[in-house]
Amino acid sequence: MEKLSKIKFALICALALAVSFTACDPASDDPEPPVIPPSSESVELPDYITEDRTLPDLGMVIDYIVKDCLRISDNACLTVEPGVTIAIQTTNGYIYVDENAALKMIGTAAKPIIICGAQNNIGSWNNIAYHSSRNENQMEYVTLLNGGSTSGSDFGVLRLYGKLSMKNCAINGGLQNGLQLDSDSRLTTFENNTISNMAKYPIWSNNLFKLNNLASNNNFTSNGKNYIAIQTDYTWFIEDMTITKQPVPYYFEDGLSLNANMATTTTIKPGVNILFAANTDFIIDDPLKFIAEGTPSEPIIMRGYQNESGFWKGVRMGSGRQGNIFNYCEIYDGGSGDSWAGNHCLYLRSGSNTTINNTIISNSEYYGIVLENPSDQEFRLNHDGLTVFTNCRLGNVFNEATNTVDNVLP
Repeated sequence: MEKLSKIKFALICALALAVSFTACDPASDDPEPPVIPPSSESVELPDYITEDRTLPDLGMVIDYIVKDCLRISDNACLTVEPGVTIAIQTTNGYIYVDENAALKMIGTAAKPIIICGAQNNIGSWNNIAYHSSRNENQMEYVTLLNGGSTSGSDFGVLRLYGKLSMKNCAINGGLQNGLQLDSDSRLTTFENNTISNMAKYPIWSNNLFKLNNLASNNNFTSNGKNYIAIQTDYTWFIEDMTITKQPVPYYFEDGLSLNANMATTTTIKPGVNILFAANTDFIIDDPLKFIAEGTPSEPIIMRGYQNESGFWKGVRMGSGRQGNIFNYCEIYDGGSGDSWAGNHCLYLRSGSNTTINNTIISNSEYYGIVLENPSDQEFRLNHDGLTVFTNCRLGNVFNEATNTVDNVLP
């Protein structure tokens, strides 16, 4: 086979990706995506790598092939050098990094590393799974093309059960999620990455803390569900957490409960957009400090997945830490229940300590803000008098202790 350049190969892959969505349509007359077979000089990798090994660029369209699965085990570290292309030959094929092993893939902008299938249709191979927490687990300038063949809602082209640093990478095309974070996984760095053309979410995580300090220069486009999805509702913090602005909203499928056994701080940065599923809530408890400070141009938004009154229960503030603040926040669509747990956009517990400035409370099926007992000696509320209430069906501020409604905060 003629030795095509890496750039030419990348262009072929991009064109194949563009037609692969329509190729799944039985009514489409588009031809099948082209097959890019390995040359006779491509190196077949073994099923197991048990010792340190380096894969250099061989200068071919496909340098290495994985016939089915590649497992990096024992204490081995597999290092992939810039410019390497690895093709996985079966739809169920994958690369698996064992608990004590490592996979280090560092390309360059001029010579990226490419992992692809034998065919260029979406779902032509399965995934890469990191089960290791070794510091050598790094991906830079790596492109994962057309993976994610496994059926089910909780799979990703890149699956993380350990620790990984990921910079300047692309996951392009997949029948599942792009990046999936499971078990005790941790992203030590996640910056300037692009995840596109996934059938489901660009990122799915079973815990919010695994998304701590994502850089804000990532890009997520043309995904079937273009949100960062977090499934579990219970997050226990042992250190500070920062939720950064991303180009798509965060989506909490089961709500969010922030808890800590020590004095940690959760900070939400300006411009963050958070969506909550139906009948879920956002609970903030002691001894965690909560800081949500937006700006006039980049408010922090907390709302229902669907923009309708009473879609979710709302925010419930129970922390008594000094410094809890909502500033330039917009809380919409709360009040999905008629009890204290869901009759509001924002509920302030008796022992809470909260500052509310420049905030909009809107579209509640019941009340805008509910005060459990503002006469409680532990209750603290500071505000600038600029809270705006709109479309709160039963009233703006409800005092639960006295069963009275006011238009403004006390």
